[in-house]
Amino acid sequence: MRRIFLFGASTGISHYGVGNYTDLIFNVLHKEPLITIVYIDFKLTSDKENIELTEYRNRDTKICFKLNSGNLYKHFDSRGVISAMEQLFEMKANDFFHFNCPEHLSIIQTLRDRLNPSILYTIHFDIKQLEKMSDLNYNAELKILELCSTIICLNDEAISTIERINPVYRKKTIRINTPLPTIPHASLDQLKKIRLEYGISERDTIILYNGRIDKNKGIYDFFKIFPSILRTNPNTILLIIGDGNLNNALYCCRKFIGNVRFTGYISREDRSYKYRLLQLADLAILPSYSEQLSMTFLEMAALEIPILVHNIAAFKIYSHITTIALRNGTMDKDAFTSKVVEVIAHKEEYLSKAKLLKKELSKTNSIIGFKKKLLTI
Repeated sequence: MRRIFLFGASTGISHYGVGNYTDLIFNVLHKEPLITIVYIDFKLTSDKENIELTEYRNRDTKICFKLNSGNLYKHFDSRGVISAMEQLFEMKANDFFHFNCPEHLSIIQTLRDRLNPSILYTIHFDIKQLEKMSDLNYNAELKILELCSTIICLNDEAISTIERINPVYRKKTIRINTPLPTIPHASLDQLKKIRLEYGISERDTIILYNGRIDKNKGIYDFFKIFPSILRTNPNTILLIIGDGNLNNALYCCRKFIGNVRFTGYISREDRSYKYRLLQLADLAILPSYSEQLSMTFLEMAALEIPILVHNIAAFKIYSHITTIALRNGTMDKDAFTSKVVEVIAHKEEYLSKAKLLKKELSKTNSIIGFKKKLLTI
């Protein structure tokens, strides 16, 4: 029986987008008869952060305990948490521990000091994203890469990042393609209910953005071109799922606020609700300037929704995807506007392209392949 401790960060998903990946590993492995999973999550409830530990063994579930922790990001007592886990689980050096955000550093250091177990770390940031981090997070990321036993990279861009940081780390690096998720189709009644909730009519065209409201994600530049899209397509709604600096976003949207809907951050417990929201979309935009292969991209591809992305490294390898070239490292506003208008006008053509993209990803990013790679570590 192998045991894997998965460390999530629900309180950090809105900042890093890493929680969905931890969930993905859990969903793929938790029904394996020879694997026990302990899911350790950091949850913010009523302005207090709690650590919730849940054990999954032979398909049985048991929430072991919740612990008031202070805060994962400030004055975190990693030694106290690990001591509590040692008493509860009798952790051993042959257990596996998976992490995927720099705030987990103190836990990793404590584990190395106490047990020196197998530590897996999934890197979610390319070199451009790393360079834009605070010094604290950047140094934490570098230290984790040094301490971990295995580095999981989601694409070639991540491998290039590892080689630039330290070529020696390449020996402990494994490439695993993130699989297409399986998303249940929403009923017509469920979609109708959500349309009513957000004041969206059947005749409206929905452009969907799902991610952090952040400059590097390109969403602020899209706000600038949205009025031009509305001039030719006045019944268009921009649906934004995610968190970030909402005050800035609202200010940017003040002149066309009637055509924008903000859902705010949606927790992983409400994933089914988010999936229903995604299925309202006629078109998804992912205008990031640097990106690994995001879960948002895979979710939209799984639903066969046309996606517009910038022509960055993470997406160049796919044949059936609509990319828009950057101009001097930023959004080509005229090109992006024209392409959005074109997709709306020729919806059937781009729906056919979306079906081909899903078929392509089903071969390169299968759940079976993902599972096999994980089990070989």
